[in-house]
This record gives sequence, C-alpha cells and structure tokens, in this order.
Amino acid sequence: MFIDDMKLLAAPYWSSVGRRRAYLTLAVAMLAVGGIITIQVRWNEWSLGFYNALQSLDAEAFGYRVVELLVLDMAFIACTMVKFHVQQKLLINWRDRLTQAFLGKWLDSQRFYRSRFHSVTYDNPDQRIAEDCRIFVEQTLELGLNLLQAVILVILFSMIMWRISGPLEFSVGGLEVSIPGYMLWLALIYAVIGSSIAHWIGKPLIALNFLQQRREADFRFGLTRLREDAENVALARGQGWESKHLLGQLGHLLANYARLVRSKKQLLGINAAYDRFAFSLPLLLVSPRFFSREIQLGQLTQIASAFGEIQSALSFLIRSYPVIAEWRATKTRLCSFWRELDALPAPTDPVVASTGGLRLHDFAPLNESGAALFEPLTLSVPPGARLLLRGPSGIGKTTLLRSLAGLWPRHHGSAELDREGLLILPQRPYLPAGTLHDLLHRPEAPGVGDFSDARLNLVLHLVELQDLPLHSAEDWNRRLSPGEQQRLALARALLLNPPVLFLDEATSGLDENAERRLYEALAATDITVISIGHREGLSAYHTHVIDLVPTGQACDSTTEENRSLLATAAAAQR
Repeated sequence: MFIDDMKLLAAPYWSSVGRRRAYLTLAVAMLAVGGIITIQVRWNEWSLGFYNALQSLDAEAFGYRVVELLVLDMAFIACTMVKFHVQQKLLINWRDRLTQAFLGKWLDSQRFYRSRFHSVTYDNPDQRIAEDCRIFVEQTLELGLNLLQAVILVILFSMIMWRISGPLEFSVGGLEVSIPGYMLWLALIYAVIGSSIAHWIGKPLIALNFLQQRREADFRFGLTRLREDAENVALARGQGWESKHLLGQLGHLLANYARLVRSKKQLLGINAAYDRFAFSLPLLLVSPRFFSREIQLGQLTQIASAFGEIQSALSFLIRSYPVIAEWRATKTRLCSFWRELDALPAPTDPVVASTGGLRLHDFAPLNESGAALFEPLTLSVPPGARLLLRGPSGIGKTTLLRSLAGLWPRHHGSAELDREGLLILPQRPYLPAGTLHDLLHRPEAPGVGDFSDARLNLVLHLVELQDLPLHSAEDWNRRLSPGEQQRLALARALLLNPPVLFLDEATSGLDENAERRLYEALAATDITVISIGHREGLSAYHTHVIDLVPTGQACDSTTEENRSLLATAAAAQR
C-alpha cells in the first residue's frame, strides 16, 4: 500500500513529460549531499590531527589544521547552499505538477459538484489541494535526502569506528573476552534503544496530526464562510450563533492540539536525554584508555565524534518522528482523496441526442430512493420557443434543469437538446472577479468571438448598467445588488446568444418593467428559453407553460391540457 501511495503521488512529476530534467536536478541534489558527507568524514579525520597538535604543542601543525578547517567550513557552506537551492527547485516543480493533477482530478467531470450526491469520507478538498500537496512534497524531499545522508554516514562512520575504537578486553570467570570495535556496537545498541522508545512514545502523533489538520481546516472554513456571508449574518443578527459555532470549532481544535502538545513534550524529553547522553557517553567510555596513555587526545575526540555521527545518523527516526508523523498523515489524506474521486460513479447523461429546441421522453429526475420527483414529462419545444415551468416550491423544477445540464445523477427517461450550446443562469449568477469586459465574454463558447466595446456598451445600456466601467477589475458579487447581478448575467446571455438558455428564477430580483424588457429582448432572438418562475405575469412572455404535478397526482385532463397547450404553441411558432 505504501509503494502504491508513493507511486500515485510521484507520478505527476517523476513519470511525466520533463522527467529527465527532474532526475537530473535530483542527481545534483544527491551530489550536494555527497559533498556534505565527504566534508563530515574529513572533519572527523581533521579532529585527530588538530587535538594531537594541541596536546603536543605543535604550533605549525595547529596552524595548518586551522587553515584546513576554514576550507572545509567554506566547502560545507557551499554544498549546503547548493542542496537547498536544488531542493527548493524540485519542491516548486513537483508541487506545481502534483497540485495541477489534483486540481484537474477535482474539476474533471464536475467531481467538485457530483461528490455531494455520493457518500464520501474526505473533507476540506481545498486544503488538500492547496496545503497538503505543499506539505507532502516539502517533507518528502527533506526526509528523503536526510535519510540518504543518514544511511551513507552510518556506513562510512561504522567503518571508521571499527578501525579506530579498538577491542574491549575483559575476563569473565577466568575466560578472556575480546570484543573488536566495541564502540561501534555500543553506538548501534544505543541508537536502537533510543529509536524504539521514540517510536513507542511518538506513535500517537500520526493520528493526532491527521485530526489536527482536519480541525484547523474546519475552523478556517467556518471563518471563510462568515466572511462571505457577512451581510446576511449581520442582517439576521446571527453573530451570536456564528460565535457559538466558531468557538465550538476552536474548542475542538485546541483540545486536540493540547493532546498533540503532550505527546510532543514526551517525545521532546526523550530526544533531549538521548542527545545529552550521546555527547557524554563515548567520552566516559573511552577516557580510561586516554588516561592509561593508550590513545592520544586526538584519538579520543575522533572516537567521540565518530560515535556521535553514528548515533545521530541512526537516530534519524527519533529526531524526525514528529515530521514523519505529519508526513504520513498528509500522505494518507491525499491518497484517500484521490481514490475517492476515482471511485465516484460516472455520471449518466440523460441527453441522448443533440437537437434544436428541447425534447423530453417520459422524463423526470429521481430522488435518492429512485422515485420520480414529479410526473414524467413528454414534450417537444421547437427552436426559438420559450417554455415556462411552474409548480409548488420543492417539487423539483431546479432539479429538472440540473438533470438536463448533466449535473443530477439520477433520472428517468431521456432528453434531446444542444448541450454544447447550453447556457444556465441561476437565481444567484456566477460572476467571477475581473474586468467587466472579460466577464461578458465568459464562458468562452465555441464560435463566439471578441465583442467590441460599442457592442458591450449597447447591451449594458439595455439592462441599465451603462455606468459600470468596462475595463476596471472588480469583485462584482460584492459591488452589485442581487438585481444588478441578474441583469448583468442576462446581458451576457444576450451577447453570447446560446441555442438553449435555462433561467432558474433568473429575474426574481428585477422589477416588472425590467423583467418585461429583458424577456422582450430574448423574444427578439432565436434562443430557446426554458424558464422557472413563480410570478403570474411570466406566462405572458412564454410560448409554452407547463405546470409540474407531484407524482401520483396527475389526471388525464391535466395531461391533455398540457399537451394541447404545447401543440397550440408549436403551431403558433410555425
């Protein structure tokens, strides 16, 4: 499972176009790590000559060692900077590809919308795409290069320790025992014991980090939602409820953080004790040989230095456990998110053919239990006609439009319409931030060219928004009132002139005169209009009117009346 997870998260960068450059960059990073390791090994050799020169009061040798130390330090700084630069370059490129892959998966086939109709366990997809991708890539590179460095250091300094530590000789019951390279074995045992204790104490960090990321994201989402709905909250005086809700989320966040702190505190204590004993233990163990004049000061410091390098490299787990815990939690979140998106059922499209106008064949959207929301419709709306759908609130009028647009996963029957040329205007229109000039050209439909400023101003004058600046970037959702937003969306529809236009309460914020002018403007085009609305006067602007009937309440007279009305309207169009 671990290998499959890593393949999944590595593929967007390491198996894509341009991977040769990626591997070349990684090779440079590994060369920089190799340079750092070489200098660390040389430092160990340097300590032997430096402290022996001190002990023997050899000023010339001491001066040579000082110069050598300066050279080694400068080389170490250079290698460290190269490693950092190349590592950050890898981070930027990998994060870019991985984020693009997740964003593409999230947006493809409208998974961002369809996921709400299925049982999913992932939460806060925005954090997973924006934050978790960064954390995973950053920590993978850091842990990976550090692990490589630790493994090589263990091998090299084990060889050095075996060579310089000498044997440990003692007698047990008259039997002489000699342990060659005893300091190496002590370093290995010390690291294994320390890492085992760290793993036992730090294991809860994985689940706690996973939960903490979720709590933080929930709290941020609550704050973002409050900012976006600030006006509605203020008008409804809902700040008390919002405060209670946010403080509740903050309480859950801090409670889990307190558990996380306690676990980290215990691990920190183990780390501190481990590091301190690792500094003094080799000196205490080797000092008898120094006082008996078996070794010189340089050998003493060299053995202590080699012991420290071995235990430091072997203690990679104990030093990195909090980061590893966070990394594992992040990896799990990303992979579960990706797999759940893959597991979403493919949408079933009710549109079986592209045709002018709209045709429905025994068609109705279904609820979760598979029952039709209203009596299925069979009708034919010719191109350029205007159909008004009416019915009690909650019967499924908006769901019908969602189903025809391919957004609703369950339906009965089939439909025919020009899906590629379909434009939908909901009650609250989608108005992305930017210039008005760019907004009026969206969405970019096939065959739609660039409109002149004169054409744009003409349409804006028609919807009485001529005072708005065309080339000034604005947040139109905040600047315009709901009625102005609806007029702007209708202006865009008149410009794009789509074959089929769905209006879902798209004029509910307009006064009757403005509504009449806009419907008259639509009537002057060849656009097939499918409207949803409750106002009595809307029927005057449409050639077709259908009253949706709850399931099981249809009667023959109602059905015949609708069919007669449609036939009369169709004849009038011809």
